[in-house]
Amino acid sequence: MTPIKIIAIGGDFIGPEVVNEGLKVLKKVEEINNLSLEITNIEGGGNYYLNHGVEWEEGSYEQCKKADAILFGAIGHPKARLPDNHIAGANIILGLRQRLDLFANIRPTKLYLGVKHKLSNEFRQIWAPKNVNFTIIRENTEGLYSSPFKHRPKVDSSLIQVIDERLISRKGSKRVIELAFQYADYKESRTPFDNVNRLTAIHKSNLLLGCQIFMDEFYSIASLHKSIVANDILVDSFAQDVLRSPEKYSTCVTTNSFGDILTDLVSTLAGGMGMAPSGQINGWSSDSHGMFEPIHGSGPDIAGKGIANPIAAILSVSMMLEWLGRKQSDDKFLISAKSVEDAVIKLLQKGDTLPLDIGGSAKTDQVGDAIVELINNSS
Repeated sequence: MTPIKIIAIGGDFIGPEVVNEGLKVLKKVEEINNLSLEITNIEGGGNYYLNHGVEWEEGSYEQCKKADAILFGAIGHPKARLPDNHIAGANIILGLRQRLDLFANIRPTKLYLGVKHKLSNEFRQIWAPKNVNFTIIRENTEGLYSSPFKHRPKVDSSLIQVIDERLISRKGSKRVIELAFQYADYKESRTPFDNVNRLTAIHKSNLLLGCQIFMDEFYSIASLHKSIVANDILVDSFAQDVLRSPEKYSTCVTTNSFGDILTDLVSTLAGGMGMAPSGQINGWSSDSHGMFEPIHGSGPDIAGKGIANPIAAILSVSMMLEWLGRKQSDDKFLISAKSVEDAVIKLLQKGDTLPLDIGGSAKTDQVGDAIVELINNSS
């Protein structure tokens, strides 16, 4: 059996900490379900740049290109800047998106039983789990983040003004919208509010020309998917409506920067960014690429304390396994994906090994070990 090649990139600060827990879980389901995996660790990011003068070792991209999937931690070091003053390590994540053409960023928001919300420094049950279960699919290669930092001018005090360009194309819009309809159809996701398989486009077409193109493509493609109800909402309206009525949404699709901001916002519904996984893909074909990561940052303020929440990284492993199962047409990966999420669900419901950011006191490795044990006990 040819092994499935997985690249693990920890990145900076808490990135390696949470990726390590994700790998613990991955190795456990490999053992239980007889998966054949070849896992390679690659160092890179701001800290690597400070120590070596490059963002990652030469040849790292080529390894990622040959891999079946990538598990990513987090990039960002406040003291690591390139000569042009841009963030060291950003070219890794942006470069992989562009060069592997990972045009769809899939970010689910799901509130599990046992998770409380930290608001005004208090843990409370604000939203009901039955009402929070939707996914935002964000275009990932265009918009304001469409080129790696190495192509941009140096930022210093001599600059009087700059123009950040927002590229929206029909091709880029069409393919991510089509993938969003495919995702909604495959997942058969339905709104808790009225039990409808609905795909919602989030935009600002009343002001922005790029969004007018995006919406033109959206409704053109929607006409070919009669089983899915298509609707749309302005981005500013969505930002308040999703917090008041999350039950109205099942699958959403939007442009790059809107999706980036909104998915950080809606992670609050799920308990915070420590509970928010993501997958960046370009489809489910046998030659497609996928990169999976928690959406939180590198957390320099909590690094080394052992208190980072690894659940987002572990749920990203579950997403990776599900994607591999569909890509490889192999039920063992689908079974493994479900066993990981089921173990997270059990951990949260038991409530005795919760991380700090959702009201517990368990250390990062204790959370990972507990999830591994639950997977083992369920096998």
